[in-house]
Amino acid sequence: RPDVAAIAGGLTPVPGGVGPTTVGCLLANAVGI
Repeated sequence: RPDVAAIAGGLTPVPGGVGPTTVGCLLANAVGI
């Protein structure tokens, strides 16, 4: 992750894992809506 941290400026852990909103956004982007 050091290469990503240099670009993003910082990384934070997601409490509780990936939520339903994130999953919905990923699916919408994957389908191309």
